[in-house]
Amino acid sequence: MIFLDSSIIIAFRNSQDCRHREAACIFGDLQKGRYAGALVTDYIILETANVIKRLMGHQVAVETGEAIMGSREIEVMRSTQLFPYAWREFRAQSRTNLSFVDASSLAAMRMRGVTRIATFDREFRKVKGIRVVP
Repeated sequence: MIFLDSSIIIAFRNSQDCRHREAACIFGDLQKGRYAGALVTDYIILETANVIKRLMGHQVAVETGEAIMGSREIEVMRSTQLFPYAWREFRAQSRTNLSFVDASSLAAMRMRGVTRIATFDREFRKVKGIRVVP
């Protein structure tokens, strides 16, 4: 399984993004079963929808969110079960520049035993035990 960060989803959805091709490869691999599924949190959907709405409009943001939530390959973890772990992870990340949403992604990954994350955020490379793709 692989965790999908908003940066990958946004680049995949936006064909004008300079990293669109890389993101498309990850989604292609996901569809081929390479990662045995993906995980996101509702925080990631929130972050993704906000950026896509600003870049590409409301309808594209809605379509993107619905595609994620309706995907057979992508599991959505709800923040209600995640928040206390996310806060603990955020407090522990004093040596990185990770946001609270990023810390919640790490918490979700740890809870589910996921060690790979698809992201363009270099801060995740500072976290031990996490493999960043690409």
